[in-house]
Formats: sequence, C-alpha cells, structure tokens
Amino acid sequence: MKTQAKRNIRVTRVAPHDDDRDPQIPGIALVMAAVMIVTAVAMAGVASYTGFGATHVPPSTVVASRSLIFMDADDGAIEVRQGEDNALVVLLPRKRNGFIRTVVRGLAFHRKKQGLGSQHPFILTRWADGRLSLKDTTNGRSIQLRAFGYPNEKAFARLLEVGVADAGGEQS
Repeated sequence: MKTQAKRNIRVTRVAPHDDDRDPQIPGIALVMAAVMIVTAVAMAGVASYTGFGATHVPPSTVVASRSLIFMDADDGAIEVRQGEDNALVVLLPRKRNGFIRTVVRGLAFHRKKQGLGSQHPFILTRWADGRLSLKDTTNGRSIQLRAFGYPNEKAFARLLEVGVADAGGEQS
C-alpha cells in the first residue's frame, strides 16, 4: 500500500512570473501624497496662528475659590491642604478618588519638569456659569473639569464645600 500511495503524488513546479519583482509606486501617487502632507501641515500652522477651531471659554464671574496643595502621604494617600495655612482639608485614601489623583499627578508631572515641588497651591474655582476649573499657580495651566463629566467634576466640587469630604469620601 505504501508504494501505491507514493505513485499518486505529483510534484507541480511553479514557473517564475514577471510579478515577482519589487512593486513600484507610480510617481503621481508619491506627488499626491506629498501634496496632502504639505497641505495638512500648512492648515495646522494657519489654524494655530489664527486660533481657528480653538475652543474659548467665555468670561464668567468667580463664585467660589479655594487654594489647595496636594501632597503624597507615606501610605500612598494624597493629603489635600489649604494653600493659605497648610491646614489639612482631606486625606484621599490610596485606592479611591482616582480622577483627582490622575489630574493632580498630570499637573505635578509638568511641575516636576520645571523643577518645582508640590508646595505651590492650585486654585480650584467655581464660576457663575457652573463651570469648575483647577489652575496651576506655577505655570498658569488650567483644566476645565466639566470636560471629564459630571461625576468627575463633582469629585473636585466636594473640595470647595465648607464641610469637606473626609478620608472615606463622605460629607462631614
């Protein structure tokens, strides 16, 4: 039986084709790609220079504002202190308040690049139109917290209230 199986096997050879060469991109395609890239870069430059397409926040009146310092605690928590007197406002536990942690760490990253520490306060502001913003006093960088949704904005809004959230995240 083995000999019979060997007889039925055919070897087919494939003849070489002219298509086995490296494909060449037509010159017109390269020119069009270059035109598209130059156009995109030029449009981005014009938009940046003129401010076209930029989002502008309308002016509003400050309703409430608080100067806050965020510091890392030894146990991984974040201490939130008042900027004026360094009094402890709230202790944010290690595995909670993820949005506040993320925003503050992002702003702290930019401070660290400038060689600045955490001793400088941030300004948390509630505006008359309902917006809430967090501004870094060292470099003027400001974040509109509404852009991240109501629950995330509310996490920061608690820090403006007189009976601030305690370590568990509940009102005191």
